Amino acid sequence: MAALSADAKTMADLLTALTHPDTNAIRQAEVALKPLLKKAECVPVLVEVVKAREALVRRALLLHYILLLWLTLKYAQVVIIC
Repeated sequence: MAALSADAKTMADLLTALTHPDTNAIRQAEVALKPLLKKAECVPVLVEVVKAREALVRRALLLHYILLLWLTLKYAQVVIIC
């Protein structure tokens, strides 16, 4: 496994924090990630993190996208019913 850049290491640490059972740690990671993910510069960093094959980070990303998909479908269901 190749060494991660400083930005990628920070991103990986924050994404790994999303998998911890501590709610406060998750909230802190979400607050720190929000401004980072709004910038286009985060895409190469995320690719670097995913290529590093860190299982917990990939799991956090997968869970994040599954949650977004579920919320989107749930919202679409509410809109269709109403």
